[in-house]
Amino acid sequence: INDTSVNVFRVSFTGCAGYELHCQRKDSVAVFDLLINHPAATEFGLAPFGGYALNSLRIEKAFKIRADLDYAHYKEAGIEMFIPAKKTIPFIGCDTDNSYRPTKRSRIFSIDFAPHMKWSVISDLPIRSATNQIVGYTTSSAFGAHTKKTIALGYVYEDVDSSGELWIPCGGEVGKVTILSRPPCDMTGRD
Repeated sequence: INDTSVNVFRVSFTGCAGYELHCQRKDSVAVFDLLINHPAATEFGLAPFGGYALNSLRIEKAFKIRADLDYAHYKEAGIEMFIPAKKTIPFIGCDTDNSYRPTKRSRIFSIDFAPHMKWSVISDLPIRSATNQIVGYTTSSAFGAHTKKTIALGYVYEDVDSSGELWIPCGGEVGKVTILSRPPCDMTGRD
């Protein structure tokens, strides 16, 4: 870029196509200025954004990060598609004989809170039934950029009844939890 050596990597932290540009530190400000001030940047609305925006975009697509995968078997996390059927290289949790039976399942939730709580759902909160039984827990959450709702990822236990009214305690308040059958946005970011 303008005689500066830049390596471009295609990555995604949101479920949408994204790119990282790697260059020498001494060149980074000049490369940033060239990109952000380019006419195409204005035409397409290119703008810097932060971690909250990044999390907001990924959560609506149920795009999992490490926090959503820790302490879960791949069969519980819903990532079987990334595990080869023939497991030739052993790894922690490898289920070569297909005997593992999940005790919980990855789910996506919509949480109805008062407006001042929309960004406040923290990780590892218990999800409770109307009878106060813990039926699952959250792993990450954000206020959705497209849906304008609090969306959370987490798990629901297999051996409990998670039908009916569900709720989550947070900051001395209670939010109504709805288990969604699918992410509210697809990987293109459209509703």
